[in-house]
Amino acid sequence: MDETILIKRALIGDDDAFNTLLTPYIKRAHQTAYLLLNEYTLAEDAVQEALIQTYSSLKRYDSNKASFKTWFNRIVVNCSLKQKRKKRSHIQLKDIYPSDENAEIDYVLKEEEHSIFTAVSSLKEKYQTI
Repeated sequence: MDETILIKRALIGDDDAFNTLLTPYIKRAHQTAYLLLNEYTLAEDAVQEALIQTYSSLKRYDSNKASFKTWFNRIVVNCSLKQKRKKRSHIQLKDIYPSDENAEIDYVLKEEEHSIFTAVSSLKEKYQTI
């Protein structure tokens, strides 16, 4: 069936049309996400998020600007990069310091980790990435 018809049907709530529309692109979406994230579970999450975003923003798709395949792939890439930023935003300081059985040192390290994470989280996203 023609993509244009599937999009129109999906816009009026036809879930089968939406599934049919995306079926040819799902495998490639998983491959793209995995290549960007190098972790299967994160790639799965990114593709799920991309499907949700695609469904909720389908009314904004403009066939004059890009093909549906290109548009959907861009959403997958953006969701994957978002997952990558989330993963990087939480640094495990405990892994940096040598392991010690001392409970006091563990407590101090956890407090320090929490303080740094809180401080970085309060920055604008572009500074968090740096």
